[in-house]
Amino acid sequence: MACALRLNLGLQVELKPTIGDDIETAEVVMPILKRLWPADKHKLFVSSFSVGSLTAARRLRTDVPLAIASVVAPVLAGAVGSSNTLKKT
Repeated sequence: MACALRLNLGLQVELKPTIGDDIETAEVVMPILKRLWPADKHKLFVSSFSVGSLTAARRLRTDVPLAIASVVAPVLAGAVGSSNTLKKT
């Protein structure tokens, strides 16, 4: 974090909970971000594959942008990249 701040870079923090620890992961990470990332630096966002982690993160920090992480199946990747509509395979 210190390096990103020193270089005026943005930071993506991905919450990666172990099975069943979705809420607890956010409850540990979000206060650390509050302590270490200045409130006036808006180049921070938190992402996760876990909706539970993101829900808890939002409850704890309404000021931090959130993003859901997802995986595009390889068979669909070409269709997504080539147009705005998915092609049937």
